[in-house]
Formats: sequence, C-alpha cells, structure tokens
Amino acid sequence: MRALVEGKADVGFCCMWVMDPQASDVDFTLPWNTVCVTFLVPRPQRLNQLRAVFLPFASSLWVAIIASIMITTSALWYLQKAFNALNTNTGLSDWVKCFIGVITMTSIPPLRREVYPARYLVTSWAMFTILIATAYSSNLVSHLTVPMYSMKLDSIQDLVRAEIYWSLPYPPAMNKYFDFENPCHRQFMRNFKYDSEPVHVPQSGNPYNYAYFGNMLEGKAPYFFNVTPIQPTEILKLRVMRECTCRYFVSMGLAKNSPYTKSFNEAVVRLIESGILQHWSEDVVSRVPSPIDMKVLTQDGKDNIRPEELRLENLQGAFLLTAVGFLLAITAFTIENTIKLIS
Repeated sequence: MRALVEGKADVGFCCMWVMDPQASDVDFTLPWNTVCVTFLVPRPQRLNQLRAVFLPFASSLWVAIIASIMITTSALWYLQKAFNALNTNTGLSDWVKCFIGVITMTSIPPLRREVYPARYLVTSWAMFTILIATAYSSNLVSHLTVPMYSMKLDSIQDLVRAEIYWSLPYPPAMNKYFDFENPCHRQFMRNFKYDSEPVHVPQSGNPYNYAYFGNMLEGKAPYFFNVTPIQPTEILKLRVMRECTCRYFVSMGLAKNSPYTKSFNEAVVRLIESGILQHWSEDVVSRVPSPIDMKVLTQDGKDNIRPEELRLENLQGAFLLTAVGFLLAITAFTIENTIKLIS
C-alpha cells in the first residue's frame, strides 16, 4: 500500500481490503472476493453425563409425574378407607411405594380385596405407566448414547457470555474490526489483552477461554489466515466462529489515477465469469495449507462421522444411579439394625 501511494509500484497484487481511507489514495479494481474478520474459538467440550438419566424429561414433567403419583395414591388410599376396608393395615406410604414400583416397572399392584373398588383407577394408572415408561426409555437411549457438549461459540455474544479473551502482540485497529454501536462488541473489546509473545501459550487452569484473531477468505474454497502463530497441538481444538465481526471486499490496488485500472477491471470480470479465479483459489487451497490447518473450517473436527462404541462416559448416569441405590440400601440397613438393637 505504501509503495502504491509513494509511486514506487504500479500494481499491488496482495489481498487488499477495500476501505474508505485507502480508496482515496489508490485505485482499487473490482472486488474478486470477500474477507471475513472472525476468530478461532475452542470447540465444544464434552460434558459428563451423570445427569443423563434425568434429562429425557423436563423438570416440569418430573414435577407432574411426582404430583400424579401423590394424587393417585391419595385417591386410592381414600377409596380404600371409604369402602369397608378400614380394618386393613395398608397405609398411604405403602400405596406410594406400590405405585412407584408400577411406574418403574419393578413391581405390580397387590391382588387385595381393598383394591377392587378402585380397579378402574389402578387400570388407568397402569396405562399411564406404560406410556410414560415407553417415552422415557426411548428418549433415554438418545441421552445415554449421544455425547453431550458445551455450547457452540458462534458469535461475539457467545464469546462474551463464555468470558473468552483474545490478544495480539500489537494494538489492533478496533474501529476497523468491530461495531462500536454493538454492546457485545464493546464488551469483547474490553477482553483484549496485550501479549508480547509471538505464540500464545494456553493457560494451564483453563485452556478453553481464549480466541485467536484472524481473517477468513470466503467463497467455495475458504481459507483462514491466523494473524499469530498457533501451536500444532492447539489446532485440532479450534474451529472458525460462524459470525464475522465485519466483512471487506478484496481486490487488487493500483496507483491513483492509473491508466491500467480499466484494463485490470476487465481482466477481473473475465476471470470471475470464466471460473478461472475460482479454479485458482481451489487449487491453491488444496495444495498450500496442511490438512491439519484446514481442520479449523470443519464444525465437527472429523473427516467421517461414524457411530462410536459406547464408553463409560456414555453410561455414567446409570452407574451413578446404581451407586445411589447401594448407598440408600446400606443406609436403610444400618438404621433399621441400629433401631432393632436399641429396642
């Protein structure tokens, strides 16, 4: 750019951004592509699945199921008392345990005479149980087998919420990259930290709270230009954020009032219309970058999405539920034996 302004060069074949200040000093050709100013952000992190057994239903549905158990058991207990079954020893707590056993498919209602007056209530509860258990089991399979991940970072607002910071070894031109009228942009600009090191070293405590500033050449053959070097071990942990903080046209530059401007514009139009420019871009992108560098453009970080074998991480919730059951059983056994010894 300086060489064009000072008259030391006639043409600039670099990836030049079309901006208002520079447009008054040089002649830009017709744009041949666009560049997206964005960030490399951490990929979604896999979450533990300890809560997977509770995720098939929303909290409101769990509350509704518990309320249904209490209402139904109370109604059955009342009917039992009302229809000449006052001499029975079955209490409300016994019916609660019985109906919980039905909905969890671990027991069936007892064939007692006191149940007969409420047989329609028991039958409707059995049908309700079948529907609820079927819906739960089918949805539970998805939550146990499909890994759960943290939120994708696809916008500046997401970066602000996740408290992501960024840095450069020089003061950036904030007015060129961000919208000062956008409150999220203003907040994210405050997260900038000057870093004199040419290569960013992730923090040991939280390596996923940093975003790498860069530019992505758009089109059918996109390519990301990272402004600062990235450690090879960090590339696979990163992906390109979908949102662009800003976009600029890309063109070639010529000296101001150059006689070649018209000819270059005609050549650019022919290259675009014939597809030669697109072919060149695809050819360069396929040869120059390493396969690892191109991983940042994929959303999943994998070449092929194939079913994975189930691991312990998938079924943590089931093992946790079993452990809780053992703990409750041991606790109940200890308390009951202690009471028996005291009495």
